[in-house]
Amino acid sequence: MAVLKLRDKKGNVVAVPSITGQSAYQVWLDSGNTGTEEDFFRTLVGRTPIKGIDYWTEEDKAELLSALNTYIDLELASLTSLKPEFANDITECKDTSKLYVLPDGYIYAYMYAQETKGITIEKKSGGFWQYISGEMLWQTSASYTGWRTNMISVTEGDSFTYIGYSDDYVPGAVWLDSSQSIIDTAHSTSEIVFTAPAGAAYARFYSYNANSEKEFSVTYISEKKVKQWSNTGCAFIPADYGDRVSALESKTEELDNDVLKGKKIVYDGDSICESRLSGAESNGGAYAKIIADMTGGSYSNHAVGGGRIASLLDGYSYHSIVDNLENLPTDGDLYCFEGGINDYWTPEIKLGSFDYTNFDGALDTTTFCGALERIFRYALNNFIGKPICFVITHKIQSSAYVKNNNGNTFKEYRDAIVGICEKYSIPYYDAFSESGLNGWNVIHNHFYLTSNSEGKADGCHPNAEGYKRYYVPQLLEMFRRIMPNI
Repeated sequence: MAVLKLRDKKGNVVAVPSITGQSAYQVWLDSGNTGTEEDFFRTLVGRTPIKGIDYWTEEDKAELLSALNTYIDLELASLTSLKPEFANDITECKDTSKLYVLPDGYIYAYMYAQETKGITIEKKSGGFWQYISGEMLWQTSASYTGWRTNMISVTEGDSFTYIGYSDDYVPGAVWLDSSQSIIDTAHSTSEIVFTAPAGAAYARFYSYNANSEKEFSVTYISEKKVKQWSNTGCAFIPADYGDRVSALESKTEELDNDVLKGKKIVYDGDSICESRLSGAESNGGAYAKIIADMTGGSYSNHAVGGGRIASLLDGYSYHSIVDNLENLPTDGDLYCFEGGINDYWTPEIKLGSFDYTNFDGALDTTTFCGALERIFRYALNNFIGKPICFVITHKIQSSAYVKNNNGNTFKEYRDAIVGICEKYSIPYYDAFSESGLNGWNVIHNHFYLTSNSEGKADGCHPNAEGYKRYYVPQLLEMFRRIMPNI
């Protein structure tokens, strides 16, 4: 019989000892007894049973099974760093982008978790408080009765709710530095919040009352979260889920055989490709990094926020993709270009036009069309045998069908990109027409387009979730399709 453990919304691990099969209560009924589950447990232990500890209802069981199914389904669907690796302990978990299975059978991930300070209260009566290497820090009377906690590791700003009694010779809190030398003390005869001062590395809390027992408690209340290896609350191989685990392992085999594994992808574009406006690339938000992490490949991202396809004009310092071609590395296995919205927004840059019959004639790279043709000609002539592709951005804000100062809509830029890609046989991902992501939509703007420089929705820049839903799966499909499997 499987023993499942799930983590509830508060982070507590919940064990479900009899998710399948007959419960003891059912056996009791089958033996001719009558009554409720409460009657059954009251008969056994003389107390009212606790739901979730003494028994589960059928609805509870269904809910728990559904939660576990949902978790595994999400893991199967995401593919992000899915391959679980086995480790003996947390010290062997080296790659923070992966999942690990420890000997307890649970999946561990590197994620934010609430830091907990261990607090144990000890009783002390009479004599001296002895603390650092036997040193007597203060003396009490023979009738002294008091409590103290163990030594607790702290950092500056950690807060603790203190309920107790202390005075000048029995402090409520003692703060110590990294060498365990006292740097400060605090006192209180009522409930108070003590905060670790600068330089504090350790703390110990005390409560004193010479005549009677007095309530004493210390609770760590800091809401500081730290990133650490944590149990996800989901068992890797519950006995009832062999088929589902096999499906999980099958997905990992697909990753091992991925045609993109070990391949280097070179990118150039604007902020949609760069994705550093809110540190997105550093925390896994940019599609270049997500794809490399998922496939075991690498990337070289030359995109810059504000970048344009066309050549720079006098007085402009923005990135030009067409003028940056010779700076791209030549050892890439695939080259991906993106851009156009900043050209559309710049009055000095005209859309221009292209001729399906002109493959080697002069080009005006100060126009959008001329520059895009130049990019494809250069790539085809210099990255021989390497797949080349283009990304057409999603509908940004409400600009899709609004004319700019030159009388063109971004839809016309999209149509020009499609035509030029077809002219040079360049594969493309048309996020404008096919992604389903719309910058003018209030819901999409709130949930998927929230990574501008102020961290607010701007109808333009995807956040990590936006990339994972509307760019990564589609780009992976295109990259895998055009990458030679030789």
